[in-house]
Amino acid sequence: MLTKKNRYILQPLEELQVVELGSLKILGIEIDDQKDKQFKPGVYNQLKAFLEADDSLFCSIEEQLQHIDIYNKIAGYDSQ
Repeated sequence: MLTKKNRYILQPLEELQVVELGSLKILGIEIDDQKDKQFKPGVYNQLKAFLEADDSLFCSIEEQLQHIDIYNKIAGYDSQ
């Protein structure tokens, strides 16, 4: 990924590295991925959100229906 100031590298996908503008030096960025290493990546936080019923993290059925055209485009379905 590129920004005006940095190039971000996800290689391997589980690691984040950055190259600053005008530099060739690759720097590792520390990320808190302890839970992703203990459990299947993303599952711990997803399950925690379901169990704590934090509705602000989820779309309602009505909101899902409002976004169905976007979901279909992402999936490559014909919008007819």
